[in-house]
Amino acid sequence: MRTPFFSNFVCKMKSFKKIFFSILFLAVVFISCNNNKKNSVTNNPICHPPPLKNSSSTTNDSSSSVFIAYGKYFSMFMKSNQGLFRGLDFGMSPENVVKSEQIEPDENDKDYLFYTIPFDTLAADSNNYFTISYSFDERGMNEIKAEVFLNTDQDAEQLINKITSYYNQKYQKATNEDETSIWTLHDPNYGKIKIALADESAEYGYGKITLSFYNGDY
Repeated sequence: MRTPFFSNFVCKMKSFKKIFFSILFLAVVFISCNNNKKNSVTNNPICHPPPLKNSSSTTNDSSSSVFIAYGKYFSMFMKSNQGLFRGLDFGMSPENVVKSEQIEPDENDKDYLFYTIPFDTLAADSNNYFTISYSFDERGMNEIKAEVFLNTDQDAEQLINKITSYYNQKYQKATNEDETSIWTLHDPNYGKIKIALADESAEYGYGKITLSFYNGDY
């Protein structure tokens, strides 16, 4: 026969077990939810996007903030903020220039490359385009001449202002010689290199710009 004390003890033990298992169940559920949450966050690319790449390490950087701010014509023409022009430097071989341009040249000789590149890629007969000639000697590329053709002289003026601003920030403020902006650089391998930018729209009657790179010691 159970005494009242024993009965009360049994009831208290049953209550204690219920409370214990309830706490244990809640703890298991809590730990499981935390693990699932951690796994979900770790595997979710939206929560943890990859780090942004440093634009200075990219060869073709036309999507950088500099090129976006300067507009479509500028970004297509300049292509990259690396090197002298379009990611290129004096001394490069014709093969490396072709590889960098990623399109077939109109003319391809051992010491000369020539390109015609439209701004309006969907209009084959567009009047908005530019040409580039690359010249080479035994040391590699030693001269670049780019000519831009646009519908209006207003378009040319806007582009020339952006190119001027870009090179002023990249090197130093240009000097002016016969209405041509000149930047003078000093390369350890090629000595003095000059960049010449001229707006020839008034002479041609439409938008016309010439940008040249050459050895200034000659």
